[in-house]
Amino acid sequence: MAYSETSGGIVRFKEKGALDSDSVIIFSSFFPFNNNVPDEFFSFLDDNRYKKVFTEFAKPVKRKKDFTHGYLINTYAGYIDALEEKKIHLVGFGVFSNVFINIANLLKGKINSLTLIEPDFANSVLMKIFDSKEIHFFKFKSLKKQYIQDSMQNVKHYLSKTPLSLIKYYYYSLKDYLPENMILKQIVDSNVEILILWKLMEKDLWPLPQILTEDYEINALSLTESAIDVLIGKNPDVTDQISKHIEKNIILENY
Repeated sequence: MAYSETSGGIVRFKEKGALDSDSVIIFSSFFPFNNNVPDEFFSFLDDNRYKKVFTEFAKPVKRKKDFTHGYLINTYAGYIDALEEKKIHLVGFGVFSNVFINIANLLKGKINSLTLIEPDFANSVLMKIFDSKEIHFFKFKSLKKQYIQDSMQNVKHYLSKTPLSLIKYYYYSLKDYLPENMILKQIVDSNVEILILWKLMEKDLWPLPQILTEDYEINALSLTESAIDVLIGKNPDVTDQISKHIEKNIILENY
């Protein structure tokens, strides 16, 4: 199926499926992976029912420093505002989950539900790369390894071409932002239905996962394998959980 592309400056929105549908699924970047990951995994969502919007980053010739946390929030929010009256579900991955959490709170009443896959609430994955005392000769390889862990899968087909130098500007802007704002409070205060899937972040952020699930009753699924293995392998248990979550919160009409 052909894509329709909309530019938001550095961010490109690639639209697929039922482009005139009232039910819209918007994906964050899956960096360090590309859109082949969410496109293939979320193929269980009928393209005749849903409009799917994938994200790519265009490498800016100048002003990389403008690629910040705030810039991404404003760009996504502007795109969503232009959708007018739609049923919108957000899927945030890894280091970009915080962007979608902020959007869900910024656009309350506009966002129906939110799925977070390995959400890096504390920015810890990029911290290991950019703030590490070790010399990372292959920084992209180091970042990729964080998510792949001990996987034996061949992920070459799924790797992003977005330069790590661009992600650096996003990382440092988010690093400055996080101490002043409580992401946990934002999650709890949100009226948006949330589903979290994690393995790596569940371990790294403990005891936050316990607080979210036990104290605030946020729905979370502990993965038994790395997120990339789950997504590439199309784990049926996970697809079932996500499908129920999305269809519960985006009511499909007139089908």
